[in-house]
Amino acid sequence: MNDAIDGYLDVAKKCTQTLIDMILNDLRPATKSLFQQVWYDGIVVQIVETMRDYMADYQSYLNPSLLELLVDDLLDAFLVLYLNALANSPKLRMPAATDRIREDVGLASAFFSTLKPAKDVEQSFEVIEMILSLLDASKDMVFLSFWSFAKVYGPNINFVEGLMKARGDLDR
Repeated sequence: MNDAIDGYLDVAKKCTQTLIDMILNDLRPATKSLFQQVWYDGIVVQIVETMRDYMADYQSYLNPSLLELLVDDLLDAFLVLYLNALANSPKLRMPAATDRIREDVGLASAFFSTLKPAKDVEQSFEVIEMILSLLDASKDMVFLSFWSFAKVYGPNINFVEGLMKARGDLDR
């Protein structure tokens, strides 16, 4: 019996991952624009609306427990995609970049809050809030934001160094 349940879970996980891969493949042109010049005009609206369209279709056909797994995995995939784009971004126009990130977080949070409890969504987006505090911090006080970030997510020096370089207003 356990083998049958494990087999079901393995197949379900592969299927939900395939559904997420389909969404991300469709989003590839838009996600390549993240943190590029066109991003400042609000490309995340297109990303969120595409995910909304897919999820409306998926909600019609998926078992509620599979839908819950799909939403969790899609949220994680979105965050990884967004953070990777941020880590590989060229120079950010400050403070326009932080304003745009806040708007992006608001859009994405509102979307995911329709699919799972808002408290859980807020907790998932906490990493971006901490990154925003790193980007907003003054030159003299950035170490405090780094300390808060490092306590929760580890020092991750390469990522933070990339952020600081992208800021452009800090020396190495």
